[in-house]
Amino acid sequence: MSTIGVSSTHPKTMPAEHADIPVWNSENWFYEDWPVGQKIRSLRRTISEGESMAFNALVTDMHPYVADDIFATTEGQFGRRLVAGAFVFSAGLGLVATNCVNAFSYGYDKLRFIKPTF
Repeated sequence: MSTIGVSSTHPKTMPAEHADIPVWNSENWFYEDWPVGQKIRSLRRTISEGESMAFNALVTDMHPYVADDIFATTEGQFGRRLVAGAFVFSAGLGLVATNCVNAFSYGYDKLRFIKPTF
């Protein structure tokens, strides 16, 4: 069975019957390999209202912009309730993980929320 990506590796502690199964999408990308403006496509992800509210409850983010539809639509700057930026970021992390299973924590120190997500 062939492997996928540059170097699909398996921990030595993995059961033998699993070691021959290829790792899905196991590219090894490094920061220096990416030219400025490089783009990739990931899976799509739709965030439902229920998921948004569940995330707010889990992290106790009850700011009226993300948790109060009446406030957000009548007094909010954007005219409707937002999805919490932290949730959008978290969902994005999951999408990145499907593209490069050996990578994590790219650019957290540069994270900015520049536009609202509804």
